[in-house]
Amino acid sequence: MNPKKFFISMLFASVLGAAIALGLSVFIFPSSQTESMINQSDSAMQKTMRFSAYENAADNYVIPEGLNFIHAAQTVIPAVVYIENSQYINQKKGESSDPLEEYFHDYFKDRNSRQRPVTSGGSGVIISQDGYIVTNNHVVENSKTLNVILNDKREYEAEVIGTDPTTDLALIKIADAGLPFIEISNSDNVQVGEWVLAVGNPFDLTSTVTAGIVSAKSRNVRLLGEKAGRYAIESFIQTDAVVNPGNSGGALVDLKGRLIGINTAIATRTGYFSGYSFAVPSLLVKKVVNDLREFGVVKRGLLGVSIRDINAEVAEEYDLKDFKGVLIAGISENSGAEDAGIESGDVVLAVGEVAVNSVAALQEQVAQRRAGDQVEITIRRGNEESKKKVTLKGYGDEVTLSGTAQGKKIQKLGIMAANISKEEKNEYGVQHGVKVIGFYEDSKLSKSGMSEGFIITFINEKPIKSISDLQRTLRDISGSRGLLIEGVDSEGNPKFYGVGM
Repeated sequence: MNPKKFFISMLFASVLGAAIALGLSVFIFPSSQTESMINQSDSAMQKTMRFSAYENAADNYVIPEGLNFIHAAQTVIPAVVYIENSQYINQKKGESSDPLEEYFHDYFKDRNSRQRPVTSGGSGVIISQDGYIVTNNHVVENSKTLNVILNDKREYEAEVIGTDPTTDLALIKIADAGLPFIEISNSDNVQVGEWVLAVGNPFDLTSTVTAGIVSAKSRNVRLLGEKAGRYAIESFIQTDAVVNPGNSGGALVDLKGRLIGINTAIATRTGYFSGYSFAVPSLLVKKVVNDLREFGVVKRGLLGVSIRDINAEVAEEYDLKDFKGVLIAGISENSGAEDAGIESGDVVLAVGEVAVNSVAALQEQVAQRRAGDQVEITIRRGNEESKKKVTLKGYGDEVTLSGTAQGKKIQKLGIMAANISKEEKNEYGVQHGVKVIGFYEDSKLSKSGMSEGFIITFINEKPIKSISDLQRTLRDISGSRGLLIEGVDSEGNPKFYGVGM
């Protein structure tokens, strides 16, 4: 056979084979059945593509295009704001980068130092349609003015409602209604390995969305330190979502766009993201926000115990059979724990229905509750497990008083204060009082010569036994009256200060 005939024969055979195959497929699988099989296959695949575990299985819904973050991003972005903090800092001669400014430095009134304006930026999350915004304390502290810029570029001046350095949270408010806001979810239900999104304004790049997974929970990174005092609560959600300077105060959300944390810190040696970020859990955020909104201060409860993580050394020292739970190393007198019959050497296994396996986790669960709340604690003593009902007692939270319902008068004093303990009463030789633990710039009390550690015992001859007394007294004093403040300094010396309102 010549080549031409061979080629024509092969072509004819190919066309005939294709036609036979097509005919058989139509005969065996009609088009409607073929489409049905394809649709069933797609449906089966979609049914496996659901959001990770949530409280109610009925809330699960299909992601039509497979796993993506579009729904969460579109839900959250309108409710995450940019916060601009304008303040003044002292600048000494030689610190300016402007040669002309340095040349004329000595002609200023203060020849040693002077104030210069600076601005810093951060993020915040709108949590109600009437303008309440949660952010980090370090985003708003020492502010002269706070400007809030929404995603749609509307701008507002914000009022500080209250702050809590012990959790590095703050609540501010803008005057508007009908604003987009984010629903607060239950951070106790968040699971390691779950997809999350971080939304904020890193490097002034507004409305930036990054994704990652929950890497760990109840993480203590010793971030707050001395600034927040011994009652600092660090029980962060750790993620690998990219967070950088400017993200602080922004939202950490689940795939439904619900708030599960406030982004607060990064693990870094360079100042920039190095792999892990940390967020305050949403249940703790909700508790702090509710207190600041209702009282202007945080009302936290106290078990009245000293606690330790259980490791091999502790387990051997206390003859523990495993490493589960948190060890009670000591009990405070007249505490809720003592009243409930908890003893040193007991191991706390759960607070309410939530198992705890670290000091940070136990602190987080207790910090979600107020003084006076009753909580069920599961303990193990030896080989026996039991449940104890503990009524939490209060203590002096180190919270900022400015911007509360009585904030104008307190803000004019420009102080941070805390209730004092029985030990401090004995140490200073007073029966009652409130301790000044910090000042704002331009504080009248600071300018009058008062220093940190001063115990305010009377204002205009009215006894001050607590922060509530201080707020009430200042509220009742008319704006035209001055204040006569009595107390003792850090050395225990009686002193008086007169301040005009």
